[in-house]
Amino acid sequence: MKFGADCHFNIGAEHISGGKPCQDYAISGNHGDIAYAVVSDGCSGGGNTDVGARLITLSAAAAIREYSDVEENALHIRAAQDVEVRRQLLLGGIKETLKLESGDMLATELYAYLTPKGGHVHVAGDGVVAFVYVGGRVRLHRFDWPNNMPFY
Repeated sequence: MKFGADCHFNIGAEHISGGKPCQDYAISGNHGDIAYAVVSDGCSGGGNTDVGARLITLSAAAAIREYSDVEENALHIRAAQDVEVRRQLLLGGIKETLKLESGDMLATELYAYLTPKGGHVHVAGDGVVAFVYVGGRVRLHRFDWPNNMPFY
């Protein structure tokens, strides 16, 4: 079985008219038998969240690819914890190197990967995850925060 991945994002009209950068970033790809997708949405009230969203996304994708090499594509529940630990280590190093502040990293994040043996979805912030099962059944999970203020 071969998986595929794709992604797309747009800059909002208010960001274009206000001369603000796009604060969203997405990446997807294949690595061996793994398909992955990562999305980050920077908080407009934060600092340089266009930079933070991109770094959060790229560090998650790197951690997924790196861990899959180590474990020969046998990602499982423990692997999900290892991916998150590795992502945090990568991100911490980048933040320190670039002297980023906490406000620069205010972004919601979702990453998911799928292997022939299963998959994992990680959500930090608000959003919706849709699972489409063989046979066409769809299950939605919605993540909301009071007053639309996620805990970053």
